[in-house]
Amino acid sequence: MSLGIMLIVFMPMILIVALTSALNGSIYVTMLASLIIGIAVAIIGLRLGTGLAGAAIGAAKPLTTGWKGTESCLGTLLLLAVFSQILQTILNLASQIPGLVGLVATLLAAWLGTLLSLSIITTLWGHFVEGRALR
Repeated sequence: MSLGIMLIVFMPMILIVALTSALNGSIYVTMLASLIIGIAVAIIGLRLGTGLAGAAIGAAKPLTTGWKGTESCLGTLLLLAVFSQILQTILNLASQIPGLVGLVATLLAAWLGTLLSLSIITTLWGHFVEGRALR
């Protein structure tokens, strides 16, 4: 799945580099384009990631089931994608801390990001595919 997402991201990233070069390295254009692509990739990742939760419980055709189960909830996925991009940006600030403290903060931020992502995809599976209510 990660390879598929990387292939999806590759072409837009080439366009960002070309656009940035054409505009003499404008950081604002790069940031805006990266944010838009990041949100789009996060939505695709959430829809595909929902299938991972289905695979974990042994569901039949989990990727297809997860993809179809989340097709009517673009607003929810957009909100989650924007939230995840903002949170990822904040967590990436940990990598700016120098030394061992920065390394530990980066590892902790990666761990927390992973746990949050797993929590989100299992909740998406339960709510949108299995129809369980959120409490």
